Amino acid sequence: MPVPEPNAEPLFGWRSAGLMPNQDSLYKWGNGLINITHSGNYIFVINGKIADTRDRPANSVFMSRQGSLVWEEMRMPEGVNPYKIYADDTGLFVGTYGTGALWHYEPASRKWTNMEILKLSGKQWFNVYGISRLNGKLIVSLAGYNDTTEAGRLVIAPILLQQPDGIWKNTAPLDTTTLDIPAHLRKAPLQFHVAREWRGDLFAATADNGIWRYSDVSGEWSKVPNPNLPYWFFLYDGNYSEADMPQALTVHKERFYMAARGGGIYVLNDDLASWAEIDSIRTTEGGSLYSNTPLYPYALASDGEHLFVSGDNSGIPAVYMGDRGDPKGWRHIDKAEWCSPKRFRCLGLSTYGLDVIGDTLYAVAFEGLYKFPLADLDSSIANEESYK
Repeated sequence: MPVPEPNAEPLFGWRSAGLMPNQDSLYKWGNGLINITHSGNYIFVINGKIADTRDRPANSVFMSRQGSLVWEEMRMPEGVNPYKIYADDTGLFVGTYGTGALWHYEPASRKWTNMEILKLSGKQWFNVYGISRLNGKLIVSLAGYNDTTEAGRLVIAPILLQQPDGIWKNTAPLDTTTLDIPAHLRKAPLQFHVAREWRGDLFAATADNGIWRYSDVSGEWSKVPNPNLPYWFFLYDGNYSEADMPQALTVHKERFYMAARGGGIYVLNDDLASWAEIDSIRTTEGGSLYSNTPLYPYALASDGEHLFVSGDNSGIPAVYMGDRGDPKGWRHIDKAEWCSPKRFRCLGLSTYGLDVIGDTLYAVAFEGLYKFPLADLDSSIANEESYK
């Protein structure tokens, strides 16, 4: 095996994917990398500020191709401040901040198209919070205000589903649970940040109302019961309730998975009314908490064979091996290289996004984009301790 040059990329395991945020912007504005998606072999990464203020600089979206270390900052249409990205076989979709617009980008032709989902007037102000597809149709979650100058601003949260004729239909149900709360304190009833299609329905993780299921046949939303959380969840993070917990969703081996705030990876049972926690948390008789997955998970991904998770505390991506014989349970992926002093801050690093593109796992850390050849997976976890 050839010996790498000093400071060269490693020949095994994690390595840079060639994209690092501007250091001045990173520390002044917090414009680190926060999400990744892909269309074919085109890869898209978005940055964003953690503190949500109106006077922040515009976010940026970067584009490259699988296997390349060359990135370009995409040129947005005039007036577009990217807030949410989503991609499928047709290209990239960009949801905007403030203008409530959805734009489509076709990478081969470099053509932008305004999907015209919402026409704002006067003092209206909307963000696009979630984008997904259901039975081939786009579905978009927005939230905002009809008048930003009103003292008691009522949050309006349409969920727009594109119809076969191109018309956008609002599917959001009437919020009947908060009508006795003053308008300026009401929560958006269904404001999803991530959603996945599963068994012909849409399952959406909302901002503060848990997971909801939408039927394209009946046109109705129904609440999916929350998992039975261990008692320590409320002790550990008493500012949050069960409804705040869904952070990431994915479909893996035809099953539906959720990563929960406060720790824990859950799979939805066939009754669609209960969850099973999968080897990610445990407590001792003395009440001590142990977790083999991040306490603050931000992303789930699947390559069809393996289930991956990443987040914060710790930020090291992990893979689940429990349904594949030995080694069992969750294992960190190439922890030695991820925590290399020359590369990462390791436990202090937050990993906000994961995506499997071809034969490579990509991880979006706040301070850079990294990639891992899946061919190295079995060797990289061989010396990690199994869940016990």
